[in-house]
Amino acid sequence: MVKWEPFRSITEQWTGLHNIMEDLNKIENPILSDDQLEEINQVLAEALQNKKRVYLTYYKNDQCIAETCMIHMINLHNKNLYYIDDVFEFKNELPLSEVLDFKFV
Repeated sequence: MVKWEPFRSITEQWTGLHNIMEDLNKIENPILSDDQLEEINQVLAEALQNKKRVYLTYYKNDQCIAETCMIHMINLHNKNLYYIDDVFEFKNELPLSEVLDFKFV
C-alpha cells in the first residue's frame, strides 16, 4: 500500500517545500567567548589525559551537531581534533575551529 503524500504530487512544490524546511534548520556559526574557549580547553585536556567520554557539540553545514565520543588525538600543527564516535566507533577528523562545546558524559 502506498501512503498518500499530498505535497509530493507536484515535484516543483515538493522541491520548494523541502528547501524551505532546510532553510528553517540553518543557523549561523556561534562566536565563542574567551571563557568558553578556556573551558573547552580544560575539558579537552582532561578528557584526553584520562580517556574520558565527552559530549561533543560542533558546527557543520549550517547546523549544530552533538554526539558522544572519546578523544583520540589533537594535531596542533593542522589544528584538527581526532575522535572516535560511540555509535559506529569510527575515527573522525574535525577542525578545532568548528568545536562549540565539550561536556563530560
